[in-house]
Amino acid sequence: MKKWLLTAISGVFLTACGSSSKSGNDLKYIAYQDLDGKTQQVAFLKTLSTENNADPKTSISGEALQKAKFGNLDTHQKIGDIYTIYDAQANPMNVIFVIPSRGKSFSPHKADDMAQLAKEKSFDFYEFGKARIAHSQFSAKSAICRDYKAKSGVDVKIATTYYLDSGGENYLATLVGAQASRKNGEIRKFTYSPSFNIDNKKLQEQIQREVSSHGEKVAKSNVIEKLSVLENIVCR
Repeated sequence: MKKWLLTAISGVFLTACGSSSKSGNDLKYIAYQDLDGKTQQVAFLKTLSTENNADPKTSISGEALQKAKFGNLDTHQKIGDIYTIYDAQANPMNVIFVIPSRGKSFSPHKADDMAQLAKEKSFDFYEFGKARIAHSQFSAKSAICRDYKAKSGVDVKIATTYYLDSGGENYLATLVGAQASRKNGEIRKFTYSPSFNIDNKKLQEQIQREVSSHGEKVAKSNVIEKLSVLENIVCR
């Protein structure tokens, strides 16, 4: 991977914190590309646990709010509760496990929550940090973990926005689709589409060259990374 992509993946940019107020005027939003290809805006609120002796490593650390309209008024809707998990290099990751149609978030630190999620036909997974926002959706014909462990596999869609500056105004966005299972160990029906929101023409040309050479390989690695969420957390 080239320098810009290493920077995008390894640099810490977003955290689960922000304004302590839910007033639409106080929230600081950042744009990201969603699974439908549309641009959305998200803001973050830090949550202080009300439980005595709550472990900050396993309790809710914040919530993500998506900008919305109510008539002519700017408002927001909750995406879900943010929890902290750790990647293979012990780096913290701010994540949300949610079933949007129910408005229910699931804790990766509660076995009962993950067992429930394993039986569902679909759930969404968000990741905030490492200079990116990623929204993934897992879906199955019968149940997520049953199908993931079988030949039929699960479908995964991933929208990732990689930020190229500290303000989040210039970014590369990718939409990825795939089908995979633990049983056959291969990625099938792979699709990949990049798009650019860069106001510097020279920089955009540079990024386009890098994406042309390495983008698909990185996208497939991203699929494997997201499948590790099933392998190590939901379906273990």
